[in-house]
Amino acid sequence: MFFSAIARRRSWLVLAFTVAFSLVALGANSATSLLGGGSSFSESLYDTYAPALLDDTGNDIRYLTVGSGPAFRQLGAKTFSFTSTEAPPGPIVLEVLETDQEGLQMVPTGISGLAIIYNVRGAATDIPISQAVLGDIFTGKINNWQQVNPRLPESDIRVILQDGFAGANYIMSQFLNYVTDGAVEVRPGPRWWRDIGFEPYAARNLDMGVAGAVATTEGSIGYVQLGYALEKNLETARIENAQGRFVRPTLASIERAAAQAEYDDNFLTTGLVNPAEGYPIVGLNWMVMYKDQADPTIADGLKEVAAWILTEGQALNKAAGFAPIAPEVAQRALQAVNQSL
Repeated sequence: MFFSAIARRRSWLVLAFTVAFSLVALGANSATSLLGGGSSFSESLYDTYAPALLDDTGNDIRYLTVGSGPAFRQLGAKTFSFTSTEAPPGPIVLEVLETDQEGLQMVPTGISGLAIIYNVRGAATDIPISQAVLGDIFTGKINNWQQVNPRLPESDIRVILQDGFAGANYIMSQFLNYVTDGAVEVRPGPRWWRDIGFEPYAARNLDMGVAGAVATTEGSIGYVQLGYALEKNLETARIENAQGRFVRPTLASIERAAAQAEYDDNFLTTGLVNPAEGYPIVGLNWMVMYKDQADPTIADGLKEVAAWILTEGQALNKAAGFAPIAPEVAQRALQAVNQSL
């Protein structure tokens, strides 16, 4: 407990220093500059957007990969102009932000998936895992690789999860909620496994932390964003989808899943939990900002950035491992942004 408290304190010190340094760096630019941050799930998306956005519009965005929870706290403190998440703000987040859902503008940016990565000596590439078995692994009911497939070695399964408030946890818990008939609650933080009494082998922050732990832990399994898995050439499992097919996490299979999404007036989605086609573990990313902006320069910058993302930016989504938003949805979102900011 003592050492975990030290680790948390160091994390907050690193975050504070990084934010302060980024504010100084942005202040040196003559163009409209916006500091934001959020999930590692969407890091590749904003890293892809940033240089093209600057060239096209003169708006300079700096994206800090701090996780969805810390990013919402920075948004509430008005340090960040926007945040990025796959977990729509719930009551606790709205309390931190001192607003309600109507006070926020949700901008859908793209849809991607969670790749299940593993480190099993002698295992074939892209091993198939059924939905039921995956649910049992991540709830601790299956703990030996031979229970997954008799051809795999008889060795312990070491589950490595994302720690903290993370969009990846939200997506994963949504899928597990479905395949466990509600035994796992949909939560963006570690309570989704703590509430069922599951003790993972380890929990690490962000995709980088999970991937690093899996790479150095024999018999391990974890989850990271598709683009990260592809970039790092990680071993990924084929996961059974709603049609009973074992599907690789690829851009093509994500696009088929993305086509099932339906959006309400706030651009929250249905149809992405175990979608009827494509890869089964997917989620939508939102850029989140306050509708009421005290600084008109920031308001104009956010409006221009959101408009660019919903138009020209969508052509870059595939390069980051994201399926683009359906054009008619992007147009609706653009109209909402223009009316709210």
